[in-house]
Amino acid sequence: MTAADVAAATADLHAWNTGFEWPSHPGPYRLVSPEQASQYDEQGYFLLEDAVALAVLDELRAAIEPHERKVNDFLKQLDGGRFEVAAADALTVTLHPSTLSDACRRFVSGKPFADLGHDLIGPDVRLYWDQAVYKLPHNDDVVPWHQDNG
Repeated sequence: MTAADVAAATADLHAWNTGFEWPSHPGPYRLVSPEQASQYDEQGYFLLEDAVALAVLDELRAAIEPHERKVNDFLKQLDGGRFEVAAADALTVTLHPSTLSDACRRFVSGKPFADLGHDLIGPDVRLYWDQAVYKLPHNDDVVPWHQDNG
């Protein structure tokens, strides 16, 4: 019995969670290995090393940062400089960067994510939420353990 099996057996399900069974991912795979798919099925994660080139990360950073600065400036105008978890000069959340930048749109719809979606979810995958979270340098605020919209 895996840790996921124990958690599933002991967790109280929400009333809307009925009849769900974790699907296995038998392949064929575009990107992940059978071992990675198995680890994902058993533990909910795996490490995909060197998935994104540094040049792509640099392009994304350049595309997102002007929008992040606008979010930070907005937070500074609020009483206390906070909105929910976001805080001016500490932690910002820029919503839907894929709608704000061609570079971000290419990133979320191209390799490796299209292949990961295919391999782990199936051929009919839809991106419905994306965000860029910046924890800014010299920020001592702790972001507590949490699960984003599961």
